Amino acid sequence: MTATAVRPDAALWRLGGVLIMGAVLSILDATIVTVGIGSIARDLDSPLTTVQWVASAYLLAASAVIPLSGWLTDRFGGRAVWLWRRADAAGRASGLRGGGGPRAGPDDRVRAALET
Repeated sequence: MTATAVRPDAALWRLGGVLIMGAVLSILDATIVTVGIGSIARDLDSPLTTVQWVASAYLLAASAVIPLSGWLTDRFGGRAVWLWRRADAAGRASGLRGGGGPRAGPDDRVRAALET
């Protein structure tokens, strides 16, 4: 009996690369927040323990998005969710979502406060 080697499909390698890159970026995001805690505490003249709570809340909020993303992908499909998120990010970056309405983000409110 001879054993034949099974080579993984190229799509499987690409999928693995995307998953690894996502994990690395998530770890990098958490590391950036953690490294910045000292500077944030110093700049805001705040005790380190207070800033640590803010960083923990940020990471908890980032973790809470993962199940929501999975549910949205199951409900509407991965392509639709990805396209919606890219369009949303592009609208925020270009300033098309201004106006101070209920969907105005913190950056819109800061910009409006600076203009007055």
